[in-house]
This record gives sequence, C-alpha cells and structure tokens, in this order.
Amino acid sequence: MKKITLWLVIGISLVLLLIIAAFLFLVLVKPKYGKGDVEKPVYNSDPGEFVLQAGHVNYLLNEIGAYQLHTQPMSSENPLIELRSDDSAFFSEIEKGKIITRDEKTYEPDIIISTTKQEVINALESSNVKEYMKNSVSSGNTGIELVSSYSELFFKGYLQIYKDLTGKSFTGSVIRIFAN
Repeated sequence: MKKITLWLVIGISLVLLLIIAAFLFLVLVKPKYGKGDVEKPVYNSDPGEFVLQAGHVNYLLNEIGAYQLHTQPMSSENPLIELRSDDSAFFSEIEKGKIITRDEKTYEPDIIISTTKQEVINALESSNVKEYMKNSVSSGNTGIELVSSYSELFFKGYLQIYKDLTGKSFTGSVIRIFAN
C-alpha cells in the first residue's frame, strides 16, 4: 500500500512539474520582433480638418509597442486592436511584428482603445508617444477596454502594453484563472 501511495505522489508531482514547465515555456519563450520603421505620418494639426487615417493608427500602435504582440501559442489567431476616435474606427491586426490597419470591421478585437482626434493629434506632436498616451489614459482622455479573456490577452503579449499605458497589471487575474 505504501508503494502505491509513493508512486501516486511521485506521478502527481511529475504531472504538476510538467504543467508548470509547459506554462513557463509558453510565457517566457515568445517571439521577439524588432520595432518596425513606421514613418511619422503627415497630418493637419487643426482638429476641424484632421482626418484620422490608417497611417496615423499604425504609427501610434507601433510607438506604444503593439509590434511586440504575437499569436497565442497553439493558435493562428493574430492580435487584434480596435482604435476609436470620435467618429472613426480602425481595426489593426499584428502579424509577425507588422501592424496592418483597415477601416472596416472584419473581426472582434482583443482590446478597444477609445480616444479623441485632439488626443491623437497631441500624441503625434509629442516627442514620446508612449508617455503621452500613458498620461492620456491616466487622465481619462483615452480609454482601454479589454474584450478578450485575460488568458488570451496574457498569451498574446498584451500584458506589457497594458501595464505601460495604465500602470496596472492583469497578471493576478490570469493566475487566478489557472488556479481554478
């Protein structure tokens, strides 16, 4: 009886060790894409005449680090971001470090970033777009809505961007999900 109990404990320990090793592998071994060379777009700084275009969205997302996002392990679904600004909406897909933006909705995004044209203009004029966007989020001028599940966001690499822009982390929620 003691041998069966000992082997059972060893077996369960090995399975748990394998699960922990697989989790750490999936989290730590992720693709590292370099920051793309996205040119700063030309724009009119008058909010009445400013027309938000895909190039503006690509530049902003590149500057906040969206190029680092990647597919979820064992999935082919690319990270998807919706950016809403006043009466415009753009949908960006990140594929192997490259940001592809469209103005028609063809999928459900992982996150939605809502802001105003004036905030976009101010971010474009800023010398540090990421810092400006962080201040815009903290002041309430820009909002970030998490649409996908925490685990999906975690495995696609949104954690660092979310933390950089909000100062908050959703890791605790991900750990609680896996603990259940």
